[in-house]
Amino acid sequence: MLPEDKLWLSPLSPRDQKKLLSPRRKKWKWLGFSEKTLRDWLQLLGVLAIPLVLALGTLWFSAQQHQMSDAKMKNQHDTALAMSQQQREMVNASIVGLGFMMETSQ
Repeated sequence: MLPEDKLWLSPLSPRDQKKLLSPRRKKWKWLGFSEKTLRDWLQLLGVLAIPLVLALGTLWFSAQQHQMSDAKMKNQHDTALAMSQQQREMVNASIVGLGFMMETSQ
C-alpha cells in the first residue's frame, strides 16, 4: 500500500496541532523565528554579544582615561595655584622685611 521510498509519519497530536496553528506562531512565522532552536538563538546571541562587549569595553576604557586626565589636570592646577600662593607670600614677606629694615634704618 505504501511506496517503499516514502517514510510514514504518525499524525500530530492535538496539542502539537494547536501549536502549529496558534496565532502567535503564525504572527512570527513570516520573520522566520518560529523554526529557530535554542542552539540557533544562543549562536545569534554569541554573535551579537562580542561586538556589544567590545563597544562597551571601549566606552568604559575611554571614560576611565578621561577621568584620569581630568584628575591629572586638576592636580597640575592645584600645584600651580599652591606655588603661586607660596611665591606671593614670599614676596609679601620680603616687602614687609624691607619695610621693617627701612623703618629701623631711619
